[in-house]
Amino acid sequence: MNCVTKYLWRPLIASVVILLFVATARNATAIPVTNGLQLWLDATDLDGDGVSEGLAESGLTGTTVNTWVDKSPAALTAVSSTAPVIAIGAGPNGGDVVRFDGDDRMTISGFTHGGDTTIFAVFNADVVNSNDIIFHSRGNTGAGGGAYVMDLQGNNLRGRVFNGSDNSISSTPVSAATNYLATYLHDNNATGGGRLVLDGVLMSTTNTNDTGVTTSTAIVGNHPTSSVGFDGDLSALLVYDRLLSPVDENAVGYALEQQFGLDTNYDPKSIGINFYRSIDPTFTQIAANENAGVLRADRWNNIDVDDDSSTTADSDPTFGPQALVDNIGLATGVTVRSTVDPGYAENDNGIGNATPDHKLLNAGLFMDTGNSDTGAIIIEGLDTFATMFDVYVYVEGGTANIRDFAVTINGITLTGQDRGGFDGVFTAGDGVNDGIDDDYLLFSGLTGPTLTITATNPLINGRVGIAGIQLVAVPEPASIFTGLLAFVALAGWRYRRRQQA
Repeated sequence: MNCVTKYLWRPLIASVVILLFVATARNATAIPVTNGLQLWLDATDLDGDGVSEGLAESGLTGTTVNTWVDKSPAALTAVSSTAPVIAIGAGPNGGDVVRFDGDDRMTISGFTHGGDTTIFAVFNADVVNSNDIIFHSRGNTGAGGGAYVMDLQGNNLRGRVFNGSDNSISSTPVSAATNYLATYLHDNNATGGGRLVLDGVLMSTTNTNDTGVTTSTAIVGNHPTSSVGFDGDLSALLVYDRLLSPVDENAVGYALEQQFGLDTNYDPKSIGINFYRSIDPTFTQIAANENAGVLRADRWNNIDVDDDSSTTADSDPTFGPQALVDNIGLATGVTVRSTVDPGYAENDNGIGNATPDHKLLNAGLFMDTGNSDTGAIIIEGLDTFATMFDVYVYVEGGTANIRDFAVTINGITLTGQDRGGFDGVFTAGDGVNDGIDDDYLLFSGLTGPTLTITATNPLINGRVGIAGIQLVAVPEPASIFTGLLAFVALAGWRYRRRQQA
């Protein structure tokens, strides 16, 4: 191959890689719950075509936003009467935002709404000491027309429903120049049906119900008739014409958290498995409302490993498939079973105390194939839970034991060291014998319907206790990252090419 032919293919590959990057970078984040979704404004996708085009779509910072297309099934359009502007890359996670200055407003014609309501808004306020309306949905019934509103009153976020009287609920004070995810839910026919949530944390509830509110016009960033406009950045606004269940609220909240790189209490879908004995569960059973684990979650599945009524540790704690629920409390179709022999052990003194994390690490199924132990922990049905997931395996050998451990899942082995009792802070095993006590191993990006988990002690000086397992659903690798990696690879090739010249 001559020199000319040798290098002709490289520009071709570079072009293909760049096209791949551009094409893959257009994939936009999806909202997992669309039932009842009436309005979905996404500042990273102004034309609502389902792809995020960055500069190609938004233009330059300061460009006026005359239209903002609704991505919901209603496919409406927000039209500016006093136009806000786009700010490129100024939002959370480096996303674009629509910037309002207190006088701007966008009207959504054809918006009809009445009854139960759920509103999500990702915002950042420049000013929090005035009456700034983020969203106002107004109608023609009830005194004053009736309205659903999300606004800032003083330095508090509010959720409001108005039908002859103003029934509002407020959050704790919010700060300027801070990104927030606000959620307002209103049950139109139930006492105590109003809830205001900030960053996934319940702020307050209302004990009034308001029926008969029907709205027909929506205003973004201002009031329909007076000037009490929002001064700040809006990244996303979603409105549902129903009261979302806790499961759906969590799913939407977590999707927005991930899209905009926020830190909220909305959680990814997960399954926690904790092993205990019913003889004395004081230090080993995690209550439904207790958060435990590296990824904080409640509703752990407490698996009773007792197969008899004895008061001593079981010598054969095998058990058949046990159905598991997720961190919301819903059935998952996933089961766990054990063929482990010889057994189970626990520290009756609770490794010092009975916090949820200590309860998680205070007991476990003990095994060591190096000592001719047999069996495994087997988790099945994972294809009904997630396509891809991370697995946290919690390991504990006791308060004074010095043991190494190696855990294998479907042929993948990770190692760590047990150097004593749990100090209250989870430490990941890194395979380095550094004298630091490790508490868990993280297996990332696993797939498939079944996990087979075994453990061994390379020092052969005792068994390894698997205290718990946490399965966390994760998104499949986004094609945008594939494109970014390809782009980085191309840049690296170009750099090396120049160095060789």
